[in-house]
Amino acid sequence: FATIFRLTNRDDRKGPGLAHYLIEKMSKKRALVVDDGTAYGTGLADQFVAGFGAGGTVVARKSVKVGDKDFAEFVKSWPQDFDVVFFAGIREGALILKEMRAQGLSQLFTCGDGCWDTKAFIAASDGAATKAEGVRILSAAPAIGTVPGSAEFGAKYTAKYGPINNYAASSYDSARLLMVAIADAAKAKEGLPPRADVVAALRKLTFQGVAYAKPVQWTEKGDNKSAVIFVNTVEGDHFK
Repeated sequence: FATIFRLTNRDDRKGPGLAHYLIEKMSKKRALVVDDGTAYGTGLADQFVAGFGAGGTVVARKSVKVGDKDFAEFVKSWPQDFDVVFFAGIREGALILKEMRAQGLSQLFTCGDGCWDTKAFIAASDGAATKAEGVRILSAAPAIGTVPGSAEFGAKYTAKYGPINNYAASSYDSARLLMVAIADAAKAKEGLPPRADVVAALRKLTFQGVAYAKPVQWTEKGDNKSAVIFVNTVEGDHFK
């Protein structure tokens, strides 16, 4: 779509990217895949399955419903021969992980960036995120403080809103990108620019933000050339 610009990575890169990491860096071979039944969850799970098939085996594919809270019977239904769980969803991830550890399952637990949330995942897991083999969670951007300017942004954000959100830096850059494009189009027009001029100005931009180390530039499809994938562990009360 001519008017769509995507600052973060697409799910068809995130899913295979994490799958390849688990196989190549962590020697995982047998994955249990769980999705939350949403378009986001099923789509990301499909992409993970496609990527994991390059060097591993998906032993089972299961689904939960958004809003479910009791996963005791669900975890009991799992096959025994897996070495990693991949969950494609958001808030149910912490509760599934918590139940896994309660039932004595020690396998690695992994998620897409929908689980990157200190309150909804780390706190909600009640310590389970640091037990047994731990977790690997994708994030939309590197840790605050890694990219120049991000530490200052993070300090202001935290002071006003509390713990920083996974997409905060990306949202901040997105808003600034749009404002620069409007200003550039207005300058060229010497007045209020039409929307088509703003889109054209946005497409031509090279912009250094705080979410990624390299300047934002767009592909023909509106994808950000500087977008990258980050894998996080959990240390105490924070992601690393």
